[in-house]
Amino acid sequence: MSNLGHAIKVQWRKRNLKKGSIWYFRLPNDPKRSWLTTKATTRVQAEIYVDRFLRERRSPGTLAEFAHNFFDWDESPWIDRQRKLGYSFSSSVAQSRARHLVNYILPSFGASKLQEIKRADVEDWLVGLSHPRTNRKLAAQTKKHVKYTFNILMAEAERQELVAFNPIVKIEKLGTDFRRRDTFTQDDLRKLFPTDRERLEFIWSDLKWATLFHLLASTGLRSGEARALQWQHVRWERQGLIIAGAFKDDGSLGTTKTGDGRAVLLFEGTLQLLRAWHQTTEYRDADALIFHNGGPTQPLVREYISRSLRPAMQRAGVDFSSRNLVVHSLRHTFNTAARKSLPLEVVQELTGHSSDQMTDHYDHPAPVERLSRLSPVRDVIARTISWEPEDE
Repeated sequence: MSNLGHAIKVQWRKRNLKKGSIWYFRLPNDPKRSWLTTKATTRVQAEIYVDRFLRERRSPGTLAEFAHNFFDWDESPWIDRQRKLGYSFSSSVAQSRARHLVNYILPSFGASKLQEIKRADVEDWLVGLSHPRTNRKLAAQTKKHVKYTFNILMAEAERQELVAFNPIVKIEKLGTDFRRRDTFTQDDLRKLFPTDRERLEFIWSDLKWATLFHLLASTGLRSGEARALQWQHVRWERQGLIIAGAFKDDGSLGTTKTGDGRAVLLFEGTLQLLRAWHQTTEYRDADALIFHNGGPTQPLVREYISRSLRPAMQRAGVDFSSRNLVVHSLRHTFNTAARKSLPLEVVQELTGHSSDQMTDHYDHPAPVERLSRLSPVRDVIARTISWEPEDE
């Protein structure tokens, strides 16, 4: 542990009293220039005392005090530091982290002093973590996001030397929920994506969400890939999309899961919605995100997408009472249907699954060239996703 007394140049004085020598110190920024006693008889003991004194003085005390405005987009020193360091951290991700803080972390640890937060307490808390309103146990993936937010806080406290170490680092890795994800039936998809535009927008609340979920269902894209799409990735004349990257859980933009760009085919229903959304959105520049969160470079938060599915299923009349239907189920549904009618290497090309067969067969051509290579299977795919109207 570093000595803060040396770091801020504390002044020292030894006074010889009747009972012996006592060390005093004075802080350089003290307007009263007061000499304070350490009650220590040796310089070493005095430095230990001052080090503890300064740490307690610097510490905001409780986690709630330390976390005040921590994820505030306009006022947070931590976010400002991330920008200066060159890290990608969007306002939508900041809002998501702030919700983790307010809904989960502060109710349990807000009154705790930073130094009192222990690994075992956090582990026990994570195991039983539930939704604040429904009291429903959180999914493992959500717990991982909350844990990551907590880790950001404690890592910064450690960097500022307010705690000796970050207790979140050594917490055991959370497992994955083993509940099997179900797939949508063709009837489910017809209910969720009716051809009547008014009914479609009623189910999904607005055109943006209808377009996003229609795209996920008809292409098998990962949600992170869809969130990273820009208008320049749409190849209108070729009726396809170029998948160039994906947003990660922490909000940063990275490569696709396989690290390789690819192409997917678009069909008439999805194309019509994309054209309508392009005409409706105020952000139409080539480098603007197709599915933004209030700004051309602000991506949708993954949790927003997850929370939009269940209300849509309720409005569409899809029964999910005994089925585990999540956003990723759309990808599983597409993959399952495609495997029934397409060669495995073509399915892997469409869905972005890496394999030796795909490498040998396609030799990683440019994404635009891949659109041309996929054209012969367009009709087969259109029949596979039979809820999607075929091209005329």
